[in-house]
Amino acid sequence: MTDKDQKDGKSGFSLQGEIKKRKTQEMQRAIDQQRVTDPRRTSQTTNAASTAPDPRRASQTMPTVQPAAQPRRQTQTNAAVPDPRRTSQVTGITKRVTQTAAMPVIHSRRNLMIVGIATFLAVMVLGGTFLLARSSVNTSTPTPTPMSVLPTVSANDVVNYLRQANVPISNLRQLPVDSAAWLATEEIQFDIQRSGGKATFLVLSYASPDRAISDDFRAKANAKFKDWQITPISNILVFTSPDAAPDIKTEMGSHLTSYLLAPYRPFLPTPTAQPATLGTAAATP
Repeated sequence: MTDKDQKDGKSGFSLQGEIKKRKTQEMQRAIDQQRVTDPRRTSQTTNAASTAPDPRRASQTMPTVQPAAQPRRQTQTNAAVPDPRRTSQVTGITKRVTQTAAMPVIHSRRNLMIVGIATFLAVMVLGGTFLLARSSVNTSTPTPTPMSVLPTVSANDVVNYLRQANVPISNLRQLPVDSAAWLATEEIQFDIQRSGGKATFLVLSYASPDRAISDDFRAKANAKFKDWQITPISNILVFTSPDAAPDIKTEMGSHLTSYLLAPYRPFLPTPTAQPATLGTAAATP
């Protein structure tokens, strides 16, 4: 190689390096300009500058510049700053929650007061009603009078009363009292007969109504008087035969009521006349 060729080679190598150097300076100015105009790409520009090709290797292929991670935006950074409007909203919600929590306490107190007043009024009304009812009972209810005792009569007194009342008595028989069967002191049997009907009666008289009640239970357990109608009145027992005519049974019952009950019980009627002699009064009602 001649000296000229060597000079040309040296001069050519210097020209290419100058060109690459200028390109690198232009790229650096462009990067600086972009950094000033767009601050979000500062990191990208810095990375691009760090990865700029070496001027001595301009002939080689430039490597691909990888984009750097984008920094958080201004809006995201600003979101961390509390908004005064939201702060006021949160404060209002907190006040509402506090008021809502206090409402049940107030309502419960009011409910207790209402229940207490209602209970007091109910007690007062009930007490007044009770006092009025008691006073009305005391003023309107008459004092009960003691019931008069029923008379103690004999079986013969009953027959005499029926004769005075014009009852057609027939077949009258004075029977001896069987002390083993009865506690009675007197026993009389007779018939009453009217047109179209007949009835047989057995009248037993006792010293006291208690003995009559005792024989009443004994007679109802006796098979002989199973179908007979037994009526206890005061100190007597009246047995009515099973074949007695209904109208005669009704007449006999009316006469006994008028004789032994109606004069001593004002609420009972007295359809028949009073007998001349009623006997002695019983010891118990």
